[in-house]
Amino acid sequence: MPRKTITVGNTRATPIEGDDIQKTLFLVQVGSTSTGYTLDFTNGSITYFDVEIRQSFEYVLVDNIGDGEVRVAFNRKGMDLTSAINGAKTLKSLDSLYIQDSIETLSMYFIGASTLELVLISS
Repeated sequence: MPRKTITVGNTRATPIEGDDIQKTLFLVQVGSTSTGYTLDFTNGSITYFDVEIRQSFEYVLVDNIGDGEVRVAFNRKGMDLTSAINGAKTLKSLDSLYIQDSIETLSMYFIGASTLELVLISS
């Protein structure tokens, strides 16, 4: 059966395996130059295949598959990512960031137009 893709704002979502969306999510975040986004996984603002997400994730992989640079921070809601600061990681094209921690929010600032792939796993 082909994988179904949905779009929420600028975020595209596709399940990795089956319908076990409480365990594994695959999101694609597209951003243009000088745009910022914060994904809050605990407040129900993200709907994944008609289910509101209200949980944290223990394992997160962020891949910058686009050409631009993207600054990323987790669990720092409201942080100004327009300049380099402690607590944020700048991903260049084809860089990856693996986070093993309880992640409730993921903030990103697109220095250049790019695409991020996010794999989120809960235990």
